[in-house]
Amino acid sequence: MPNSYNGIPINCAKNTHEVVFGLIGKGHDARIVDVPSGAGAFTARLKDNGLEHAFAIDVENLLAFGCREA
Repeated sequence: MPNSYNGIPINCAKNTHEVVFGLIGKGHDARIVDVPSGAGAFTARLKDNGLEHAFAIDVENLLAFGCREA
C-alpha cells in the first residue's frame, strides 16, 4: 500500500482505503463524511472517482486552521 494518494499522506491500516472504496463504489450521488480524515487522502480518492459530495473532517485540521462558523 502506498504511503500517499496523489501526494496526500495516508495514515490507516493496510488496505483500508481499498476495502472501503470497494464497498462505497463509484459515481453515485451519496453524501460521505470521512471522519477522522487525517490529511484527506481518502476524500480525494472519492472525489477523483466521481463522488462529488465527499467531505473531510479531522480535529487536527480544525485546530490547525481554526473553526469556522457556518
